[in-house]
Amino acid sequence: MSYPGPGPIYRHCIMCGRPFRVWKCELLRNRAKFCTVQCYSASRRAFSEALADGRLEHILKMRLSQEGAEGGCAGTRRRQA
Repeated sequence: MSYPGPGPIYRHCIMCGRPFRVWKCELLRNRAKFCTVQCYSASRRAFSEALADGRLEHILKMRLSQEGAEGGCAGTRRRQA
C-alpha cells in the first residue's frame, strides 16, 4: 500500500514526549498524537480522572483565561489595517 505525498516525519507524543514516525496524510486527518496505545490509554484515564475529580473544569478555565490574555486564538484574530 502506498501513501500519498512525501515520506514520514517525526513528531513527539503529547503524553510522554517520545518521538515517533508519522505519515503526513495522518497529520492532515488530525491524527498521530500518541506514540503507542499505552500512551493513548493513559491519557484517556487521566482525562477521565480529572473529569471525575472536577479538575478538568479548572484546567479549561485556566486555558481560556490564558488565551484571553494572549489575544484569543490564532484563527479568530483580525488583521489590523
